[in-house]
Amino acid sequence: MITGVTKRSIPYVPESERTATKMQTVVWLVPKDGHSSNLTAARYAKAERTGRRGRRELDVETMDMADIEEFVSIVEKWEWFQFSDRFPELNTQVNKHPETQEELDPGIFPLVTDRVMLERIALDISPDLMIEIFETANSMSKLVDGEKKTPPLNLLRAVEVDKQGEKPSV
Repeated sequence: MITGVTKRSIPYVPESERTATKMQTVVWLVPKDGHSSNLTAARYAKAERTGRRGRRELDVETMDMADIEEFVSIVEKWEWFQFSDRFPELNTQVNKHPETQEELDPGIFPLVTDRVMLERIALDISPDLMIEIFETANSMSKLVDGEKKTPPLNLLRAVEVDKQGEKPSV
């Protein structure tokens, strides 16, 4: 039986991260339906223009903006990202591990949900990873195949007290 496309985000582990045991990258992707695919087509169509002698030309800046818009439309959140020196203010920032509160290496962010930060991730990742994310959001079978199988890391620090009320468990 075929079912409709869910609008809830699905935790996806990129292929290059599937063997990682610590700080495994998880990208929360919103699957695309027909309408969101049409929005994608419209974004990229804006980058095409008619040049001299009627030749089709692409506006690279508009294409770049379309990539970023596409990225933030399908990526809801990103777990475990380290910024490169392209963003020195982020590459040198020191954050704490959400569970142990130990300082992480500079540039490592355990959770990114802010749109501006997601845009920066879009600018910082490799083209092949960008393509993998786009293709995965377009294909429910790829998304389900790459779905994180273990429970997600509790990055929001929801702590429950055990039955005796003595020690918190994460």
